[in-house]
Amino acid sequence: MLLIVCRLIKCIWQRSASGNDPCVPYDERLQARLRALGNAVREARTAAGLSQEGLADRAGMHRTYVGSVERGERTPTVGTLYTLADALEAEVYLLIGNER
Repeated sequence: MLLIVCRLIKCIWQRSASGNDPCVPYDERLQARLRALGNAVREARTAAGLSQEGLADRAGMHRTYVGSVERGERTPTVGTLYTLADALEAEVYLLIGNER
């Protein structure tokens, strides 16, 4: 309980000291980024005319893994991102985006 209260106090103090919102948990920001990555993979896959199974075959992955990446349920490694990009004949930066 004390830990929760201390985190709230720190959060309120940091919010007043800076312009951004540090109180948004890291997990929420990560989940939003993973969903954006998944949407980019899905868009690139459909633009290439591939099914999830077709992309999975090209990338040497299981279809359910590709689906979970598209839904933002997985945190793919850098190597996995390159493998997916190669299978999609796209660049990794197009999948990751340019968030600032």
